[in-house]
Amino acid sequence: MKPSEPASLAIDFANLDRKVNPAEDFYQFANGGWMKNHPLRDEFSRYGTFDQLHEENEQVIKNLLEELAERRLSSSGIEKKIGDFYYAGMNTDSVNREGLKPLASYLDAIRDCKNIADIQGIIAYFHTCFIGSLFGFYAAPDYGNSRMNIAQLSQGGLGLPDRDYYLDDTPRAAEIRNAYKEHISKIFLLAGLDADAHGHAPDAIMEFETRLAKASMKREELRDPYATYHKYDLRLL
Repeated sequence: MKPSEPASLAIDFANLDRKVNPAEDFYQFANGGWMKNHPLRDEFSRYGTFDQLHEENEQVIKNLLEELAERRLSSSGIEKKIGDFYYAGMNTDSVNREGLKPLASYLDAIRDCKNIADIQGIIAYFHTCFIGSLFGFYAAPDYGNSRMNIAQLSQGGLGLPDRDYYLDDTPRAAEIRNAYKEHISKIFLLAGLDADAHGHAPDAIMEFETRLAKASMKREELRDPYATYHKYDLRLL
């Protein structure tokens, strides 16, 4: 922050609903003003200050990338690399001409899997390509010793946002699951698979992901740092 810029308030009173007694409805008291001034848009399932910050950061990055892409022919070094990279991704004519060719090696590797060892190998390979498969794998500070960065594993593998989407028995959840299966079918169709493959795939994938969901921790359980800290020494496994 520049010295001339005013400091932002830790609590913005415009986000409160001060007509409400906090002893009776603290949630409405603390968030009523925000919810009134920021109606939830269709593309969001939630929208808070961190979501707003994320959107603003995304816009700043987008503006920077577009600027570098526009002057990629006259720039050099890292700026040219960034501009070329962004332009390549946004060149939809070229992307459409290429079709599935850039993904061919990944799809072939999946088709070539014959046994559990092959599946384990392709999952490991995908993680080296930053293609998350079944679980999260990344480096981060050790919760018990922040001076160390260690390999971290986290649950994953779900196409829907949360385990409850698979296990909730409400009509709305069932509607979402059916829409998800339609989405899967379209993806398989776009991948050039035959009608039989993309006809049976949605049910098989939904069954598999539901099994993962049943083995996944609930969102509130994940908030317990002790419940998610299980440090292992590979030499002892």
